[in-house]
Amino acid sequence: MADFKPTRTRTVGFVGGAGTGKSSVLNSLLDVEDLVKSGNSGGACTCAATEFHYHESDTLSIQVQLFDEDELLSQQMCLLESYRHFHFAYVLNANDSDAAERSHFKKRAKLAKDTFYSLFHTRTPCHDTLLHADKGEVECIFRRLIRELRPVSSQTNMTNLTKSACAEKLLELSSAPASAAESATRAAAWPYIEKIKVFLNAQILKKGLVLVDLPGLRDINSARRNITELYDIQAKESQKDWPGERADFIGEKLAAIAECEADIEELDEELETLPEKEDRLREDDRKASDLNDRKRRVELLRFLVQTRNGDIVTQLSTAYRAANTNTATNVFCVSNTLYSKRRNARLSAALPFLQLSGIIELRRHCISIVSANQHREASVFVKTDVPKLLADIGLWAQSGVDTLDGERRAAVKVVLDNVENRLQSNLFGRRAPTQELSRALCQIFRTEIYDMRLVSQWSTSARAAAYEWRSWHHMTYSAYCRNYGNHSTAKARDRNWNDEAIRHMVRDMTTPWSTVESRLQEEYARVSEFFRDSLDSAIHPLYDDDDDNNPIQWAATLEPLRRAMLLEKFVLLDALENAFEKASLQLKQLKIDGLTSWRTSYTGVYMEGPYNTAMHDSGTGSDGRRKSTITGAFGSEDLFDDIMTKLRAGFGTLAAAAQADVTAAVNAHLAQVGATLDLVRDGNAVIEAQRDLAFHGRVSEALRAGQDKMRDIVGRLEA
Repeated sequence: MADFKPTRTRTVGFVGGAGTGKSSVLNSLLDVEDLVKSGNSGGACTCAATEFHYHESDTLSIQVQLFDEDELLSQQMCLLESYRHFHFAYVLNANDSDAAERSHFKKRAKLAKDTFYSLFHTRTPCHDTLLHADKGEVECIFRRLIRELRPVSSQTNMTNLTKSACAEKLLELSSAPASAAESATRAAAWPYIEKIKVFLNAQILKKGLVLVDLPGLRDINSARRNITELYDIQAKESQKDWPGERADFIGEKLAAIAECEADIEELDEELETLPEKEDRLREDDRKASDLNDRKRRVELLRFLVQTRNGDIVTQLSTAYRAANTNTATNVFCVSNTLYSKRRNARLSAALPFLQLSGIIELRRHCISIVSANQHREASVFVKTDVPKLLADIGLWAQSGVDTLDGERRAAVKVVLDNVENRLQSNLFGRRAPTQELSRALCQIFRTEIYDMRLVSQWSTSARAAAYEWRSWHHMTYSAYCRNYGNHSTAKARDRNWNDEAIRHMVRDMTTPWSTVESRLQEEYARVSEFFRDSLDSAIHPLYDDDDDNNPIQWAATLEPLRRAMLLEKFVLLDALENAFEKASLQLKQLKIDGLTSWRTSYTGVYMEGPYNTAMHDSGTGSDGRRKSTITGAFGSEDLFDDIMTKLRAGFGTLAAAAQADVTAAVNAHLAQVGATLDLVRDGNAVIEAQRDLAFHGRVSEALRAGQDKMRDIVGRLEA
């Protein structure tokens, strides 16, 4: 009990392109200067997801989580394909493709070469081997090098770091070498790293918030980009940096405010030191008037900044709502420069500017993300767990003064045994949720979703969309293939092939999916009612005051026993709510996997192969082959069969987990009820009380004081 801490955390991910200010925002929120560094060129240098967690030590610690061997090998083989494609199609054969296509594959080939060197350093296979050796031979070389060069566990945990040492280590771990000279002396660690965890004593993290610095969603390294996408899906909230032109305007105004404030402080000091002489009064008046004018200018500039911020918030909120009609959007305008310059100034002078920077408001919002959940956990602990402990202590104390003779004690034991047996029978009976919840949930999914699938119609619709794209110019079509169907050109504008191909399916499944979500809540209500009725029925003998022959009425422990059993009921119902809340969150994740066009969605994963095939096709007739590959993939019923099969399997896993959670909660409930009833049944409390009457008295007195205090605390919580 003394070690209780809210266990749940909330994750906020920061996503943005190079130079948008993610690192500066994180430094300001963490209130640690230059912990997250940008590259030497001023651009972001994040090559690995970096999580920031709280710990109480004044020093910092780093934990590194590495990709496993198979994942690393898969990444390198994909890069090898890009490397070979560029050299065979554009260098050796002088392919006459458009400049954009050539530039794209040149970048990917350079990424491959740089990554190989970062991973293997001086042991990187030579150009001829990479280009001409058998693919299986290169794969064996890569696997051997990965096994030999992959960092050992002793290199993945660093403790007792100073802030500057931690910053340097993060820069080294999460970025490529900054220069050719540095690259020649050390291999980069980032290709081996899946994510980095940093533990530090930052106020914003204290309540369980986790901040994550992510590689860009437009990163051409697919492994890093997919990690970012998964964080963006799973994180409770993502902060996306927007480097708009209006931000430059705001920066100019904030700089002007800072300059005027400095002038004001200087004039304030002059006013304080002016001699109080009559012949200087006119000069004093003039300076006072000038000071007031400058203060008015500061207020005007403040008004302009706040007005401009409001305009940006309105426009971005409107634009985001147009694309995400069911999602509320929070927009914050922040100035890291203003915050960092004023952070260490005198509080009275700095506070208005710190507030105007927007960092304080953003920090408050991030902290609030964890507050509601932790308040709920603390409330449950105070209202249920602590009273349950007090009830058990009260039951022990009351049992110690019970004067039942042997015959009556035996009769009471029979009643309590019957209560326990009935609970066991009710909660694990043939119709109990512990036996049939998974089947009931799967039947709902089959009826509402799986049996309503229209694979033939969906594939026909997807094929029609793909045929529309076939009419595009070969350069435009190729550009979309290189960007996995999600691209924008002046003529085609912003289009997402995956989204368009599954649009018919998404439209048909939207209402049924909402029905499944509603049915899940109905199932929760049904199961909750079943448990309430089952528990009330089983413990009814404890409340049967009308039966004068009910042996339980002879027990001095009747009221504390009732209280303890009632609290056990609340604990079980709360565990049931948690189980269905978890299932609801998993259902939302399943919807994202099945009904969206993310690269990591079922559609995105299925189309990964066709896109790679199409983008690496070249030479005579490549345009036709490319279009046939994409049209065939989208027009195949296999795509939608694959989606529906994975959805059914995913929901089956969800349903099985829900039943397992409910069953575990029931088992825990029965074990605790058995222990509670034993306090009355086994008679040990009487023996213990008689052995040490003074101790029994102290426990009873402390119990009364604890109960009074808890009533006061619960009353304030409910006020």
